Amino acid sequence: MSPSQERTIAVLHGRHAAPAAIPLRRCIKWLALGCALISFGTMVAFLSTRSAPPGARLQSQGTDGATMERPVIIENRGARVRWRLQALAARQHAGRIRLTRPLLTLFDRDGNPIPVRGDQATFDPLKRTARFRGHVTIDYRSWHLQSTQARFDGARRTVRIPGAFSAVGEGRRMQGADLIIDERRQRLTVRRHVRIEGL
Repeated sequence: MSPSQERTIAVLHGRHAAPAAIPLRRCIKWLALGCALISFGTMVAFLSTRSAPPGARLQSQGTDGATMERPVIIENRGARVRWRLQALAARQHAGRIRLTRPLLTLFDRDGNPIPVRGDQATFDPLKRTARFRGHVTIDYRSWHLQSTQARFDGARRTVRIPGAFSAVGEGRRMQGADLIIDERRQRLTVRRHVRIEGL
């Protein structure tokens, strides 16, 4: 697989709020784990999620407590963007990134967006997962879903609402629990307590 075909994660953002130096030992650790890189200012760092492509090097790395304004995290395979996660602000803590007013856009195979919004989210760059909390909304095809939480799995490219949700679409109202949107299979599944009625 050529470097252009490898899955990569890019972290892009604007101004930094609290730059800080980091020990070389920790930089090497992050490279070895294949973690998504966090850069400040106009710098952009790219790494494969499995291993660093030839010539890749760390340009800048944040530390716990470092904050970022308007971060954008992108995963792509070749020229195709698989998903994009952005937020109003972010703060790094214990290897995770806490996001304020996050927006995840998951793209299906035809390039159609599946936006997921929340009040807060926590992103784990190693596992490529995000947990959304607060007022969570998802737009899937003609359906508008609402809940208090959602979980995104970047490896499986799924979005799951583990608890109760409500949805409106196609002239109908739906309620239920444990909903899964599987982008690879292009399928929406409701596992429990599903109820559908006309508007």
